Amino acid sequence: MIKVKRNDWLSLIIAIAISLTGILSIISSEGGLAEGLPYLAKKQLTFLGLALFSYIIFSFINYRWYAKIAPVLYFLGVFLLLMVLLVGVVKGGSKRWLLIGAIQFQPSELVKIFIVIILARIFTRLKDEVPDKANFAFAFLSVIPVILLITAEPDLGTALVYFLIFLVMSFVSPVDWRLPITFILVCVLLIPTGWPLLKNYQKARIISFVNPSSDPLGKGYQSNQSKIAIGSGGFKGWGLFKGPQNKLDFIPSQTTDFIFTIIGEEGGFLFSSLVVIAYLVLILRIGTIGARAPDEFGSLILFGICSMFFIQSVVNIGMTIGIMPVAGLPLPLMSYGGSSLIINFISLGIANSVYKYSKIKPPKRRPEIKNILFRRR
Repeated sequence: MIKVKRNDWLSLIIAIAISLTGILSIISSEGGLAEGLPYLAKKQLTFLGLALFSYIIFSFINYRWYAKIAPVLYFLGVFLLLMVLLVGVVKGGSKRWLLIGAIQFQPSELVKIFIVIILARIFTRLKDEVPDKANFAFAFLSVIPVILLITAEPDLGTALVYFLIFLVMSFVSPVDWRLPITFILVCVLLIPTGWPLLKNYQKARIISFVNPSSDPLGKGYQSNQSKIAIGSGGFKGWGLFKGPQNKLDFIPSQTTDFIFTIIGEEGGFLFSSLVVIAYLVLILRIGTIGARAPDEFGSLILFGICSMFFIQSVVNIGMTIGIMPVAGLPLPLMSYGGSSLIINFISLGIANSVYKYSKIKPPKRRPEIKNILFRRR
C-alpha cells in the first residue's frame, strides 16, 4: 500500500498553475468576461477537470505494470494512427483527429506516451540480451512506423517531436552514448537530402523563417504578427484582456499554437519570464525524479516525459518569438485542446507513479551531471 500523502505536489501545482494561466489567455482571446465565461474557456475548464481525474488514476497505477503491456500499447498506437489516415477528421488540410461518437481526439498526442513506454522497455529489457548496436537499431525501427504515419497526416512537427524523444531516451539509456551521437551526426549530414521530400507549405514555412520578408502576408504572417504582439508588450505588458493585437484578432491560432503570444502581449517580459521559469522548474523536477529513480525502466520513462515537455515548450515558445520555424505544435498544459491537456496530465500522473512506488529520497549530495546521464554505463 502507498500513502496518499506521498505525491509530487510541486509538479502538480505548477502544472495546474500553467493550465489556469492558459485558460485566462483563452478568456482574453474570446473578449474577456463581460458576457460571462466564454465557450472555449468553459470547455477547457472541463478538459482540465478530466485531466486532473486522469492524473489521479494514473498516479495510483504502478508504473512497472506498463513494462508488461508495452507491446500492446505499441500496436494499439499504430492501429489508432492507421485509423486516422483511413477515417480521420480533416481540418486545415490535415487528418489528425478521430471522431468516436461526440468525442474527438488526436491519437498522435496519446501515442507519445506509448512510445516513451515502449522505448523504456526496449532499452532496459534488451540491454543484457543483445549488443548495444542491435538494441539501438531495434528501438529506432520501432519508432519509424509511428513517425511515418504521423508524417503522412501530414504533421511534420509532431513527427519531429517523436524523433527527438527517441534521441534523448537513447542518449540516457544503457546503450553506448557514442551510438546516438554518431546517429545525430549522420542525420545532420543527410538534412539537405530531405528538402525535396517536404511539401510546398512546409518549404514555405522554412523559407519565411529564414527570410520573414519573403511572404509577410502569407506563410510569414503568423510569425510576424506574433513578434509584433510580444514586442508591444514591453516589460509589464498591456494588462489582462487589454492586448490590442489579441483584441483585434490579428493573430491566427492564438488559443492553440500561438497562445504564448497573448502571454507576451498582455503580461509583458515580466510575466512571460515567470511562465518560462514555471516550465523550467517543472521539467527539471521531472528530470530530477528520473535521475533518482532506483530502476532503469522508471528512470527512462521520466526522461522521456521530461524530453516531451521540453521539446514542445522550446519549439512552441521559440516559434512565437521568431527563433524557430512555425511547426504547429501546442504549448503543453496551456494551449486549448482536450487531447493535449489530458495526455499531459496522464504523463505527469505516470511520473508521479514513479515517485510514489519507487520511494525516491533526496540524495545526500548533489549528483554531478555526468553521473546522472552515465551512471548506468
